[in-house]
Amino acid sequence: MAPSAAATQRFNADLREAMKGTVWVSGCRSWYLDKNGNPALWQWSFDRFRDEMRAPDLADFALAA
Repeated sequence: MAPSAAATQRFNADLREAMKGTVWVSGCRSWYLDKNGNPALWQWSFDRFRDEMRAPDLADFALAA
């Protein structure tokens, strides 16, 4: 099971938007940033994390055999 390209792009766009105004997207060089500048951090609350992990939108995933 893997996230679709569209879901991944949407998540990264939402993450960049949520990170605006933080040091993580200010042009710094850090191991927290991937080769595209996407932060490897969870910007939102633990409650949001728990809710998203509890009930993922399965339409955002593809099965690979």
